[in-house]
Amino acid sequence: MLVQAEDRLAHGGSVVLDGRYLKRAQRHAAVELADRMGARILFLDLRVSKSDAIARLTQRFRKDRTNPGARPELYDEQRAEMEPLDDLPSSLVLSLNAAQPVPALVDEVLESL
Repeated sequence: MLVQAEDRLAHGGSVVLDGRYLKRAQRHAAVELADRMGARILFLDLRVSKSDAIARLTQRFRKDRTNPGARPELYDEQRAEMEPLDDLPSSLVLSLNAAQPVPALVDEVLESL
């Protein structure tokens, strides 16, 4: 995903990396890419209850069974693998209450850019 992002950034485009980035090393690679390309980076820390997260994963998996990471039964495993975002400066992290409607979340993200 980062290779494609680098190509797009090199051609003047903007990029949204829709991924989990559970590990510090993954996040650091994205930060390094942004630094190298002179791009702004912002990590979204979406906060949601376990029951809401599983409901969303179930709905997503029903629509697209080709995404292996969207299986609801993987929630606990992925949550356990997640390394805290404390490795990132607070200026690079926006925490959001994901129970809000999507348009409200988009507004918050755009306001922070």
